[in-house]
Amino acid sequence: ALLPLLASLALRPTVAQQGPSTSHAQLVGVLSTAIPVGVGTALMIANDDAAAAGFLLASGGMVLGPMVGNIVGGLGTRAAVGTLVRGGVWFGASALLLAYGFDETGDAEPYLGGAIAGYAVLTGLAVWDIATIPGAMRKQRGTQVGIAPTWVPSAGAPGLALRVEF
Repeated sequence: ALLPLLASLALRPTVAQQGPSTSHAQLVGVLSTAIPVGVGTALMIANDDAAAAGFLLASGGMVLGPMVGNIVGGLGTRAAVGTLVRGGVWFGASALLLAYGFDETGDAEPYLGGAIAGYAVLTGLAVWDIATIPGAMRKQRGTQVGIAPTWVPSAGAPGLALRVEF
């Protein structure tokens, strides 16, 4: 019974590596975003001297983190476009925040509101980008069908294994 099993393993075609799984690419995107955001936020809360560095670290996680997941998933163009869009939103929100900080007229609340809205949009874009990595990977890969010989121990006979990815 062992000989047919070994024969079926030897005859099994070697499948070319299709790249990382969708869940792996998404997990990399989540971690590449969440770790810098968490550390940066902790720095902003815990230490006034490190608040600026914490802000830049957290912002960098929001702008660049989803890009890493897309690159791991083989979605280079999507990674570049998403990073440029998130970077533009971050730049606009940060400019409004600076304008709020330097305003001496006392009418700076619209700047602060715009900055907060911009950072909320940035967060939404990062979450959306990470959440849609699996679908974008499946769309890029298309439907794949694979068939391989195998041994069915319960029947004591050879068989075929069918794998469909879409």
